[in-house]
Amino acid sequence: MKVAVVVVATASVVVVIAAVIVVVVVVVVVVVVAVVVEVMEVVVEAAGTAGVEALLALVVNKAINYSLPLAQGDDINLL
Repeated sequence: MKVAVVVVATASVVVVIAAVIVVVVVVVVVVVVAVVVEVMEVVVEAAGTAGVEALLALVVNKAINYSLPLAQGDDINLL
């Protein structure tokens, strides 16, 4: 009987620790997303719509340039 109580108590502690970890991770993710949104708002205000469109086009272009050789099995030069 004592073994069962210890097992249940240990399982309860593990569940509580896991729940705390999940809550902490969710809070961190929410904070990071909020910071990224704030930074993007500042970038949009500073650069204007044309600047953001140019930045996104550059990022997409770089992503395509790096992904095509990888898809073909070639090495890429990041410099």
